[in-house]
Amino acid sequence: TSDEESADATQTWPIHAHLRSNGHRGDGLRQQNAHIRATCKKAIKIVERALVTKHAWPELNKGLEYRVEVLKKAAKALESIGPEYRDIRKRVEKDEEFATIIGRWVIDRLSHARSPIRNNALGHIAVFQLGVGDGCATRVDALLACDAFVFPGKWEINGDGKPKWVVDGSKIYLNLSIINVIRSTFFATKSALGHHFADEYCSTHKTLRERELTIPLVALAATGVHAALTAWKDGDYDKKKGDKFDGETYGEVYNRHAKALQDLKSNHGNIFHYIMSEMYKRVMCVLFLFYCLVLASLLICLLYVIRYSVTAGTRSL
Repeated sequence: TSDEESADATQTWPIHAHLRSNGHRGDGLRQQNAHIRATCKKAIKIVERALVTKHAWPELNKGLEYRVEVLKKAAKALESIGPEYRDIRKRVEKDEEFATIIGRWVIDRLSHARSPIRNNALGHIAVFQLGVGDGCATRVDALLACDAFVFPGKWEINGDGKPKWVVDGSKIYLNLSIINVIRSTFFATKSALGHHFADEYCSTHKTLRERELTIPLVALAATGVHAALTAWKDGDYDKKKGDKFDGETYGEVYNRHAKALQDLKSNHGNIFHYIMSEMYKRVMCVLFLFYCLVLASLLICLLYVIRYSVTAGTRSL
């Protein structure tokens, strides 16, 4: 799809509501005027916050309708800065071609945020000790049955001689693979997406105040682990190496996990708070220790440099 608009459209709207194009698809947003860039950046923040707090695929099955909704909200929020944003909002409302083009730049950021999840999960399913071949396929089936993989557990052999993932039922979603996927995807660096919305990790409990991770992040990570396990369902990853991780393929899986967490929150608030706050602690604790180690290493290097400088200065005297 082209990022260029029709000539008729440019004659209808003021210049600050026009698109610029140099024929290169990849840098479409960067070459736009300041008002369109600001609108899109505001819209990106809106959809990223929606991913973290409401639904991991907020655009699923909504198409242009969702793009228009988000862009209108973004432009409306900027109208106090200048009247140019009112024109952009009106054009979004009335010009489907315009909304489609700039909306794609916004929605593409969601795909960029979600795309690493499956690959990250592939790197964190070693905890399940899958093996290869038929043994791997059998273990994957056992883990995917009733979503047993979301629990910590251990392998035992059942009465039929097949492997069974024996779970700790009190720790739903606290499997290490899910925690590691959340950390590596959303909190790996200080600029990672998860850190942008620290204000959202609030307690949902009436009296307990420990911070919690959000349902969409946990459900999305669980979906990523599901996808990674599915890639090994035949005992051979190469057969599914090119599988997509998108809402059309995994939307139902995601919704199932999101509903399970929402039901837990509604019916067992204490357990929900324990699970989500414990997950927050485990994700953040490792990061805190990592930053402490980095800081300690820097201090050691600084002390070494100071000591070397003092020694060198003493010798010169």
